[in-house]
Amino acid sequence: MEYAVVALAAFLGGVLQGVTGFGAGLVLMMALPMLYTVPSAAAVSGIIFLVLSIAMTVQYRESLQPKQIVLPLICYMVLSGSSAYFATVATDQVLIKRAFGFFLILLSIYYLFLHERFGERHMGKAAGALCVVVSGLCDGLFGIGGPLLVVYFLDRFETREARLGSLQLFFSINAVYTTVVRAVAGAFPPNALGIIMLGSASIGVGLVAANAIQSKIDDELLRKITYMLIGACGVLQLFNGLL
Repeated sequence: MEYAVVALAAFLGGVLQGVTGFGAGLVLMMALPMLYTVPSAAAVSGIIFLVLSIAMTVQYRESLQPKQIVLPLICYMVLSGSSAYFATVATDQVLIKRAFGFFLILLSIYYLFLHERFGERHMGKAAGALCVVVSGLCDGLFGIGGPLLVVYFLDRFETREARLGSLQLFFSINAVYTTVVRAVAGAFPPNALGIIMLGSASIGVGLVAANAIQSKIDDELLRKITYMLIGACGVLQLFNGLL
């Protein structure tokens, strides 16, 4: 059952990422907390998603702008690493799961009703810093740091290629760091290697499938369905945390 859930979540995440360019990490973190604690789920998800991040970094290597990500990356790594360690060693994992459920509900509301509105606005330095800070904390605590960080990158990079490549480089570097932190803190479950290998292979198959079917799928509808499922999973996690 455990392997089936991981394989299915990784496959669907690869399809969503391939069709829409975003969302594999979200799908993984919808499913994995059903099997593990939130910190363990984030540790496993982080390595599986790292495969995608590295691949996309290589794909857009000619458009990378590493100098623009240095300062936000340093801030992000400090916050994500410290919060990841805190979440792993916290004695009250029920509270972490409850907070994660609430976070998923807010994330669903943000994507369904607010994402496009905020994405169109130019943000000042204070708003940009806030995006980085909140994203870093959410990445460490829940393994999902992309939403507000994507908004930040949209505002800072002029071309799609520069934005995607630099964002994936950002995620790749931070994922390596937080993986080390979570490993030191003992976040990985005993059977992590097999799960990670299966998830990495499944997410690759999902990407291949997406390339074959993306012209036949309404990506906007797929996004909305995914965001509604995120909210539903948040309700389930919150309810489970209250039991």
